[in-house]
Amino acid sequence: MEAAMLEALEFKPHPAIPTDFAARMTLLAKSEPVRRPRARTHYGQTAAWLSLAVLTAVVVALAPATMSSATLNLTPLGVLEYLLLAQLIALALWLGTRTFPGTR
Repeated sequence: MEAAMLEALEFKPHPAIPTDFAARMTLLAKSEPVRRPRARTHYGQTAAWLSLAVLTAVVVALAPATMSSATLNLTPLGVLEYLLLAQLIALALWLGTRTFPGTR
């Protein structure tokens, strides 16, 4: 049994390409319709820009409520504003450094 497996593994196949292979492939390629590329959508990029606008509006709306004389405002609204600012900065950096396909 081992000899048969060894012989099967060591068998070297001799592939043969039919002489009319190129002609058949040419006919097959000509028979298929030309595919038009679809217009690319940028839903993710649009959602990121909208999120950036919403975050900016929320941070501006929260600003008067979190104004205080303390340098670090650690009230719940202050912490929320810091988190939203971090998201705003991260999103702005991501949008500013990324090249989107079809936009440049």
